[in-house]
Amino acid sequence: LHLCYALTFENRAREGISMLEESIRVAEARGFAARHSLRLAYVSEAYLAESRLEDAFSAGTRALELASAHQERANEAYALRALGEIARRNGHLSEAEARFNAALKAAEQLQMRPLAAHCYRTLGEILEAKQQPDNAAALRGNASALAHAMGMRFWGESLVESSVDK
Repeated sequence: LHLCYALTFENRAREGISMLEESIRVAEARGFAARHSLRLAYVSEAYLAESRLEDAFSAGTRALELASAHQERANEAYALRALGEIARRNGHLSEAEARFNAALKAAEQLQMRPLAAHCYRTLGEILEAKQQPDNAAALRGNASALAHAMGMRFWGESLVESSVDK
């Protein structure tokens, strides 16, 4: 499952989608509920990487519904992030901000630090787009601090570079 998702970020989204869709088909055919919302959240982001916005929205919405119904708060956070990315891609910055804030709140409560760092970074980008550079810089700073604290050097360095470039 996680390998399929990782392929999305290695410019191999089509391969990841194929594997995720098969995993979803098997899970649904066998009635597996465990982690199904996470499968859907992952395929939502993979679809987004391939610019399949309708498929991404459908999978993300279903992921959020299932995660909420099964009280899977961690998976709910991933689904919120996916829906936030979709809203941002569609230019709905206020909706994207709300989704990312909800994902960040859950990530912080559940101590999901990598997800929290991603949320801070993206919220910074959203606020930059909304012409709020001071708030954006503070959020990017939070993301960078978390990345460094977790030893995510490459990612943390890219955050610092993107903050300087902007």
